[in-house]
Amino acid sequence: NIVPKIRICFWTTPNAIQVDSFAADGDLTLEAWVLPQKVESMTRVLHHARSATGYTLGLQQANHESALSFNGNSYIELESAETLNLTNNSFTVEAWVKLTDTQDAALPILGMDLESDDRTNKVLHLIVRDRKVYLGFYGNDTQTQTSLDNNHWYHLAWRYDKDAETQTIFIDGEKAASNTEKPPFLGTGTVYIGKYWAGTFQGAIDEVRIWNYPLTQAQINADRNHRLKGDEGGLTAYWQFLNGEALDRSGHGHNGAINVSLSQVESPPIDYAVFTGVGNQFARSTDAFFTNQWAHLSVLY
Repeated sequence: NIVPKIRICFWTTPNAIQVDSFAADGDLTLEAWVLPQKVESMTRVLHHARSATGYTLGLQQANHESALSFNGNSYIELESAETLNLTNNSFTVEAWVKLTDTQDAALPILGMDLESDDRTNKVLHLIVRDRKVYLGFYGNDTQTQTSLDNNHWYHLAWRYDKDAETQTIFIDGEKAASNTEKPPFLGTGTVYIGKYWAGTFQGAIDEVRIWNYPLTQAQINADRNHRLKGDEGGLTAYWQFLNGEALDRSGHGHNGAINVSLSQVESPPIDYAVFTGVGNQFARSTDAFFTNQWAHLSVLY
């Protein structure tokens, strides 16, 4: 892929570079390479403010339909916990989650079945129960006091630090609960998205990620609002559900098997569309594009 080798980074808002402007009385072409990390509402890449010949090229928050809608009868079967580097290890699991108008039940994002009577620390369950977020190994759990609302996208992160024996839960990048003196998870059975021994998920899930180390809060916040490239260090598995498929986009081959056909719904607001305008006339792309990927924009007036 061709990407610019010399680039200017904007890390704060508002932030801009002012250059000598020029009127566009005739034909005009605007071009720019962009690597959006996060698009909030609307932002301009190039802008010339003049009433008669003003022009603009910008980005606007948009959504793909890459999330899957779980109806309580469906789930995705993954591989064993050991294969996914969860067993007796530090890890971080992330997901975007939206609850629907359901009863206050136990809703699993990542979970396992009960396979024997020897269960303590051997049954992973990352769930929402009574609208509280849980990180559990069976008989070894942490829960938040914060309740999740219906029909709202949340970024959830469950982190286990084996060296510190600490379970931590983050909601939208903020630490919501943490407990120490927590022995490691030791289970080796099959892991599921949207299912565990006590029930199945109802709502929408997108951007499920498993890391083989405990991400810092800064690392969680740096990447939660955009797509990953898939080649990040320590990334064990990465599922975004484009085309209704559970393909592992980390390149490690941890593809999931969908047991019942799932419908796709709008993803969380982490992508963008392109808009342009001249004078009082504006246009917007019908497609949405992924953040965290270089894109070449070009518009002809």
